[in-house]
Amino acid sequence: MHRGRWCFVMIAAWLLFGHSPPSRAGTEVYIDGNFRLRARVYDNLFLKRGVALSDASDPLQVGDDGTSSYFEQRLRLEPELRVNQYLSVFSQFDFLPDLMWGTNPERIPGLSGYYDPIGQSQSFSLPSNVPVVAARRLWAEVFTPFGRFKFGRTGMHVGSGVYFNDGRGPDADYPGDTADRIQFLTRVGNVFLLAGYDMIYEGDVDRPYDAQAAAAAVAYRSELLSGSFYTYYQDDRSWLEEGDPEADDTYRNNMKTWTFDLWGKSVLGSVELELEAIYRYGGGDGSRMVFEAEEDGVDPRVRENVVINSFGGIARLNWSSRHWRAGVETGLASGDDDPAYDDQDGKLKTFEFDRNYHVGLLLFRVPMPARASLASDVSPDDIYDGAIVGNRISNAFYVAPSLRFNILTNLTARVGGIGAWALTATSDFNGSKDYGYEFDIELASQLFDRLTLSATTALFFPGGVFGSNDEFAFGGQLLAVVAF
Repeated sequence: MHRGRWCFVMIAAWLLFGHSPPSRAGTEVYIDGNFRLRARVYDNLFLKRGVALSDASDPLQVGDDGTSSYFEQRLRLEPELRVNQYLSVFSQFDFLPDLMWGTNPERIPGLSGYYDPIGQSQSFSLPSNVPVVAARRLWAEVFTPFGRFKFGRTGMHVGSGVYFNDGRGPDADYPGDTADRIQFLTRVGNVFLLAGYDMIYEGDVDRPYDAQAAAAAVAYRSELLSGSFYTYYQDDRSWLEEGDPEADDTYRNNMKTWTFDLWGKSVLGSVELELEAIYRYGGGDGSRMVFEAEEDGVDPRVRENVVINSFGGIARLNWSSRHWRAGVETGLASGDDDPAYDDQDGKLKTFEFDRNYHVGLLLFRVPMPARASLASDVSPDDIYDGAIVGNRISNAFYVAPSLRFNILTNLTARVGGIGAWALTATSDFNGSKDYGYEFDIELASQLFDRLTLSATTALFFPGGVFGSNDEFAFGGQLLAVVAF
């Protein structure tokens, strides 16, 4: 009896610990990614001191201290499941994406409505708008003798990331451009050919209410020269109201747009030159766009036969030696003298860089002038109402020189500046085209091979487009990145 019981235990232990289940030969798992901790401080983004920061009705929530600061963190994992030499599955996950420290602490109510910390048992719960895990991308790749097939939800990045940017940089502010795509890539010598199909939006599977796109590219890559020409065609077909799509009283949209992206990079000894130019054109009979939603019984502002005609680009020149690196970047983005479309011509001439493409810490990265509110319930419309520049480059020509040099073996410094001017003056620009000037200083160090620490400070001196909001703004950032 006891011998039978021991035999059963030994067999069970052997099955659990001593006998591995059959595995697929060649299956391997690789994990890339990084952990990021970022701290930021901003002062006087309103560009005028001594004013109320918000329109909150509670006087306790309104002040004239224009300083705001916060810590945030994120863990990004990019696993690859390599099934065999022909098949791989890739993914991207963000854990606690951009979670601000100190949000939603578990506290107990005290006197007069204040909250006292629990003490040693202090803990936190997640805010409703912060997921534990955000699954950003998931796709598979198949390698064949003819080329590589890719299908699934994948990132989009072209050239230097001026317009198509996947947001994989360690200091990116947003998740990046993503597409639900089927793609084929093949190579002939140093020449690469790409063709892809994207489903951008699926509104109703039973009706042609969706947006689709097709991509085609040719690229060349060698040790001294790399370049690509990328074409993206997008077809939007939608109806903005319920009903018969053929009915005259239904808002019908038939917008077709073309995006052409030409990029090149050359390295000649210590000199590096990079150029990128983007042109967007679109429209179509029956195309419509809603610029303002229906409010208080007023019909939405709809433009008929919309025409898109915009362009942008950058040029970057770097000269390096063993201990320093000097460079200058210029860029431009077309603008529109009627950004509110009050003339009802339906022409969209403003080009916008991707919001993950940065040239500084403040200008074209943080909306200004903006009110730094102390009230947690103040809407973004109140904070950013009246902002002249937003979180991306548009309607601008800029020049950004920089110099990076070694201080110690593991310590580098970078000094840089930005001067920017509007290409097209608008009625909001106070009769000027001068955005202003930013000066940046950065210290960076790499430790233990995978840990990067950096500290950046910036001063922005507003130009004439901001009118009476003419006092300088300050920004600072501490960044720690563990890459793996």
